Amino acid sequence: MKYRNKAQGMVEYALLLALVALAAVIILSILGRAIQGGIGVVTGSLGGSHDANEEKGAIEILTAQCFAVQSQHLTGLWITGITTHSVAELTAGTNLGMGTGMDGLPSPVTAGDAPGTFRFNPLISNTRADVGLCPKGAVVQGQGLIAVAPVAAENVP
Repeated sequence: MKYRNKAQGMVEYALLLALVALAAVIILSILGRAIQGGIGVVTGSLGGSHDANEEKGAIEILTAQCFAVQSQHLTGLWITGITTHSVAELTAGTNLGMGTGMDGLPSPVTAGDAPGTFRFNPLISNTRADVGLCPKGAVVQGQGLIAVAPVAAENVP
């Protein structure tokens, strides 16, 4: 009788471990894109860059520039790139926020002028032209791929 109770305890323990492992996989798959984006933003903020060219597709950031236009009292971000993904599937963000612009307003990734290109150009401020408001790093994600770039800031008269 003693051995049967021990075996039953081991089965319960194994089932509990399996349940915890399944829960961890589900949680990580849900949070995976957010975690990937956060790490990408930190990488870009530290000056790192990465473009994704794999069998799953490609995302490449060509320009990551922040402009402070003194004459118009505006500060805005301009990110352009190329991709093999549908632009509707892409998300972009900076260390200031994911997919947002001024006051946290949504700013989606949109199609560029040429086929296979994209742009992400949120307005950061419409009252101040200050490169101090500019983000340090940018990230563009789509279908498990990520492109990361540091953001250069420029004052424009």
